[in-house]
Amino acid sequence: MWADFILILERTIFILKIISAISSIIMLSLIIWLMKETKFYENKIQKIFFTYREAKSSNLEIKNNEFKKFIQEKWLEIKNQANKGDLVHWKLSIIEADKLVDTVLKELGFVGNTMGERLKTVTEKDLPSINSLWQVHNLRNNLVHTSDFTINQDQAMKAISIFERALKEFKVL
Repeated sequence: MWADFILILERTIFILKIISAISSIIMLSLIIWLMKETKFYENKIQKIFFTYREAKSSNLEIKNNEFKKFIQEKWLEIKNQANKGDLVHWKLSIIEADKLVDTVLKELGFVGNTMGERLKTVTEKDLPSINSLWQVHNLRNNLVHTSDFTINQDQAMKAISIFERALKEFKVL
């Protein structure tokens, strides 16, 4: 009688172990999926990287000459486009200049999901013209997100010069 009870108990425990293992695998998979969806680790890594990058911020320099050459060639295209003298080309040159500066920010190690997030991590020590860059980035956002937003030639050329100053401060031009 006791032997039968112990045998049933052992089988029950074995079944419970299997159910527990399967449940654990399912729960672990769910946790990993949720962490990925909420970008839990990405945010933690970004905070760690911000702290590390802030300590190194005096060393911001791009040493890849091919990258610098690419930026310089692209910048010439943007300036030529801006000088064409019509609203469509001004808008497009501002959008392209913003994208080019964002490419440089990424190359320098500024992290974030958007250019705005990357700009939040830039200090005046990193880029003396950061406040002006914020203004032209907001101008770019208005151009992209507001259908009837227009600019004149003076505004366009001022924005292009601010993007150019930022690129020079990052020593890619």
